[in-house]
Amino acid sequence: MTEHDTQKAIIDLLKIKGAVVTRINSGSMIAKSKDDRCYRVNLADKGTSDIIALYCGVYLAIEVKYGDNKATKEQADFLESVAAAGGVGLVAYDCEFVRKIILAIDDNKFRFPMTIWGLIESSYPNRLFVRGEE
Repeated sequence: MTEHDTQKAIIDLLKIKGAVVTRINSGSMIAKSKDDRCYRVNLADKGTSDIIALYCGVYLAIEVKYGDNKATKEQADFLESVAAAGGVGLVAYDCEFVRKIILAIDDNKFRFPMTIWGLIESSYPNRLFVRGEE
């Protein structure tokens, strides 16, 4: 499964569960006008997560990775900023990890004890970003 396939599977899962989901492109790209002039188009800020979702009142930022790839400093900084603002940041290598987060949200209905997040984080080190308060 490619990174693109994983992104699509995660988006499909979130939509099936009733989340509002947006796929984000960050950085910039070169585009051509109808008269063949090239110009740069700025997209989302560097480091912005691949998928942004709202599920049961929880803001999710999901950075999708494949193989041995790791989140860049900018991506980790974005996920940490989401956590600091009360959301949940994820580095997802597969749909199963996101499904576990969704189940944790479903089981706790708006209350997320750090013990729950700690259990998830212990199984998936450096992949879950949440605010550290109880």
